Amino acid sequence: MVPTAEEPAAEAPTAAEAPAEEVVEVTRVVTEAVEAPAAEEAAVEEEAAAVEEAAEVVDLGQEATGSERGGDQIEPPSNGPKVDAPRQQTAVLATTNITDQPRAETEPPPAPLPAANVNPLTAGEIDDNAQWAAYLAYLASYTANDVVRLDVSQRHELVVVDGAERPLLGVELTIQANGQEITRLKTGSNGRSTFYPRPFNAQSPTYTVTAIAADGSRQTITASGSETQWRVVIPNASQPAAAQLDVLLLLDATGSMADELDELKSNIRAIASQIAALPGRPNVQWSLVAYRDRDEPLAAQIAPFSADLNTFVVALDGVEAAGGGDYAEDVQGALSLAMEQFAEQNGRQAVKLIFLVADAPPHLDYADQPSYAELLPQAAALGVKIYPLASSGLDAQGAYIFRQWAQWTNGRFLFLTNDANGSTSAAPSVTSSGATYTVGNLDTLILNIIRKELSGL
Repeated sequence: MVPTAEEPAAEAPTAAEAPAEEVVEVTRVVTEAVEAPAAEEAAVEEEAAAVEEAAEVVDLGQEATGSERGGDQIEPPSNGPKVDAPRQQTAVLATTNITDQPRAETEPPPAPLPAANVNPLTAGEIDDNAQWAAYLAYLASYTANDVVRLDVSQRHELVVVDGAERPLLGVELTIQANGQEITRLKTGSNGRSTFYPRPFNAQSPTYTVTAIAADGSRQTITASGSETQWRVVIPNASQPAAAQLDVLLLLDATGSMADELDELKSNIRAIASQIAALPGRPNVQWSLVAYRDRDEPLAAQIAPFSADLNTFVVALDGVEAAGGGDYAEDVQGALSLAMEQFAEQNGRQAVKLIFLVADAPPHLDYADQPSYAELLPQAAALGVKIYPLASSGLDAQGAYIFRQWAQWTNGRFLFLTNDANGSTSAAPSVTSSGATYTVGNLDTLILNIIRKELSGL
């Protein structure tokens, strides 16, 4: 298990990344009072969303809806009780492979994104890696003892390119110090990954970095612990022959998530068609892990990766929003299942993305499953980026944890700003540390994220 660490100290911010061009965005600065405009009306025309601003104070400690919070709070991870599963249970119960259902014989032709809903879902987006000082301030300002502390204040960005200075996808990186392996990483489509020594208690004056490209080409460098960026050139490495994309939906399937599940079911085929038509015509595989809590009759449903969109759509249609007793859900168990799906695909040189859609934080008191402090390094070693989508009702604990997951894996944190009925959703814990965020139509936002992830190929 990766050791937890002390509160991080602030570090100079990096340059902010430009928001996606094709989303009509509203940039907001969150002050101590934390005001977040909400969409009054949305008029969607050909994949563009225009959002009118309306003042609304964000309640950072709002009560969650749907998943009911009981009277007892989760005890701090450092001293809380460990809950063992009943005898017949494992880390995730009643796991079902839902691709055994009958599949459709033929797939209909590609469809455009559907016509605008009366109240289309809109979402905000925060890139904590691009607003580094604000993120470190946010971590330091969170005083509750209900999360796993990961000290990311010391970070080293690895950039791996070929002889023509083109970024290399899927390069396996091994980080060593004093002859001991610390961790492994894998580059994304931009040829980048990030190493954080402090959670591993691995501060060192120098590190040895070994990079192995997909074609077996390799390079080894000695990197300084005082430098924030490490550059590796593999002169003869070859690029992937074709763009490949693996997308896994990690879905909270409790009763409070009905609106979000219905939105995905309604739009997923049109979204998939738009993705398949992107430049490079990516070869796309889809997977699904739907979860509840471990005491639910059907705690997890899994659809392994498949290039057959019909198989995936049938699996998604088979997920019903139901259950949800206490507030927290078995998100860590579900993330572990997601890592297993990607591990089976590890030989595939693909852009690997998780879209986590949830309105409740994970249980941190289950003794028989890995902590997210162990799962995040696994994701980084597989080259998986996590894009959490916080639904209305997610509390400050859940927002903190999901922002950790996005930041560690070089994803971004998304949050709904309205629901399917057009009601305004408060941005969950969108910091008092000066972070900015952008807002757009949810479907278009997801499409633009994938477009950007594929742009380096």
